[in-house]
Amino acid sequence: MLPLPTPAQGATPPGPPTDQRDDAFGGLRTVRLYPEGVTDGSSEFDQALEAQREHVERVFREGWVPTDVGKPRTLTTRDYEAAVKANKGGWTGLDWALLRAVRDGAQPGDPLPPLEAKPFIRGVHDVEVRVVGIGPERRVAAFFSHAAYPGVRFGHRFAPDGAVTNDELIDLMEAIETGRLYRLMQDRPQPDESGVVWTAFWER
Repeated sequence: MLPLPTPAQGATPPGPPTDQRDDAFGGLRTVRLYPEGVTDGSSEFDQALEAQREHVERVFREGWVPTDVGKPRTLTTRDYEAAVKANKGGWTGLDWALLRAVRDGAQPGDPLPPLEAKPFIRGVHDVEVRVVGIGPERRVAAFFSHAAYPGVRFGHRFAPDGAVTNDELIDLMEAIETGRLYRLMQDRPQPDESGVVWTAFWER
């Protein structure tokens, strides 16, 4: 696990819509938030954005629900070998109960705790998904908090193409779970006027 620095100080919850968003890497971008309750389903682009927003919101809300959730299981040789490697560092799709069991000495054939449903991104909570921007620059953004940084509100813009793919969601999960927020916060980025620290992982 990467060591975590002291969370940034002075962050406040998001406020009303604003015209300026401060990119976490220093560039100033013009982004307007639609007021609550204002939608425009008159165009295909608007409809695609709303469908995209609903999809992202559903992924965060439902999280990971394994097919065999709650059922007894045993440690396989394949998972054991993968867990040994994963416990040395790096991202893995193996669940944390399995990783802990191997770290504590479990061997192939040993019983494991049943699988449980878990959040889509470990440590992320209080997620709000909405459309930000104006005109053709509109895109879906996720606003969230992280357990490692109490009081900091993060924002992440998805690709502005009206079609967030599952691959992009997985990329975001892997980025956060492998320390991208840690590296971001090392630079002590300042929140914008609404109290949001933008990820800008892929220069968005």
